[in-house]
Amino acid sequence: MLNNQNKSRWIALGLLLLVFAFIGGLIVYPLVSLGLEYREKRQDAIFNVRRYKKILSKKDALSRNFEQLNSNYIEQNYFYTRNTIALASADLQAFISQVISTSGGQVIRKNSSSKKLEDNFTRITIDVTMNLTIEALRSIFYEIETVTPLIIIDQVRIKSAPKKRNAKTRKLESNGQLTVNFKASSFVGTP
Repeated sequence: MLNNQNKSRWIALGLLLLVFAFIGGLIVYPLVSLGLEYREKRQDAIFNVRRYKKILSKKDALSRNFEQLNSNYIEQNYFYTRNTIALASADLQAFISQVISTSGGQVIRKNSSSKKLEDNFTRITIDVTMNLTIEALRSIFYEIETVTPLIIIDQVRIKSAPKKRNAKTRKLESNGQLTVNFKASSFVGTP
């Protein structure tokens, strides 16, 4: 009987410890997991603060670099910096006309065809049609492509000029002329 009583005490003590462990698990486990979660969030916040401090420490250097880029932009003269888009378009048309006439070509038609906003710049495009020889065409395109402000040539269409009838032989003869149509684009903008 003493042995039986001892056994039931150990069972009761075991059940009591099991109840305490269960209640402790219900209370302690959420607290521990919550503490671990907060610790992880704290570590992430510390990491982000250090990263932001590092970025902020580079702010002055970046602003100096940005100012340097802006001054380079102005010095390189890659874009038109006229007050209005119409003036820049007129400058582009005048330059194209001058290049064509000095290279031996003849301007048939030139007109401003579009103005489109891209980022901080406005793209101006003129449509040009001209008559010229193949040598003059090469010279014109070379000069247009290598000048500053930058000019981009797009949508080039080349065809031979209409043949003329020889008055004596009454045959159609080619005069070696080409009719060329293209779009020349440039950008207007300020930094």
